[in-house]
Amino acid sequence: MTSSNSKTEAMRERLHSLIPQGGKDGPTQGVNHIAVFAKDLETTAKFYDEIMDMPVIR
Repeated sequence: MTSSNSKTEAMRERLHSLIPQGGKDGPTQGVNHIAVFAKDLETTAKFYDEIMDMPVIR
């Protein structure tokens, strides 16, 4: 595993630790639309895809 992959996995683990147990059973079923204002669109898209597991679909 590369250092980049290790950092990505560490960030993903930290974010997952912030989600309360049973969080997937909450009233939210997903995200329909978000608007993102970013200086670096490629880095932002990579963050949402790799860390948040929310790929851009359009």
